[in-house]
Amino acid sequence: MAPGAASGSGNSATAAAAVAETGIATAPASNSEADLPDDPFPGFKRLFIRGGGILYVRDGMDFESYDSWFLDEAGIEFNKEQIPLTAKEQAQLKMLMFRARVQQTKYYGNVVKEPTACTLTQQLHMKKLLLYKSPTGGPMVNFISSFGKAVVVAEIKDSLTGELVFAYIEPVRLGRGVTKSASPDMDRLAAALTEAMERAHRALVEQLPVDPDKLDDRASYGCNGQIGRNVLEIRKVLHNSSAN
Repeated sequence: MAPGAASGSGNSATAAAAVAETGIATAPASNSEADLPDDPFPGFKRLFIRGGGILYVRDGMDFESYDSWFLDEAGIEFNKEQIPLTAKEQAQLKMLMFRARVQQTKYYGNVVKEPTACTLTQQLHMKKLLLYKSPTGGPMVNFISSFGKAVVVAEIKDSLTGELVFAYIEPVRLGRGVTKSASPDMDRLAAALTEAMERAHRALVEQLPVDPDKLDDRASYGCNGQIGRNVLEIRKVLHNSSAN
């Protein structure tokens, strides 16, 4: 798992550009409330994000004093109607989930191989995952009503205590159209998951409160508050860009 530094101004500018692009992109159609779980994080404040996602935050659970991210193993929960995937398809699924997280997370702090007192652990789950898959094999050309859908759940926790700091939930739909394969469209799922992670990290920059006075709260552990500093720098770049 290669670390990706995010402390330099170049990375801050790149991250700001990514946030800006995501912010002005056409938001997907609103997802049905039925796709979202009922109050999965009691006591957390809900912030509704354009695109159908919800950011869950709680007073007193501050993220800005941490330095880096540890990406925990992804979890997959299939819809009861899902036709079983092959071992190869499941391996592809886990790899695309890993890549989607690394691609976005690296802008906001190093991605490290082992959790420490200075890391936030990111757990990504895909729940109710239903991917189109034909019960018969072989090539085929067919118009299908749905390529699939899932509920993306990202939980950010203190790496030592396991206590939840904040979370993001978004139902994603893969659309419909012509398929030429009996197998699931992993590329389409990867694109949808990447977009969901972009919106989640945009919410991190735009919605989560950041207190500069709390950057050094974990200094006794040797932490520098790099994640908070990165977010503040990205906000500064975005502010300067909008002012020009």
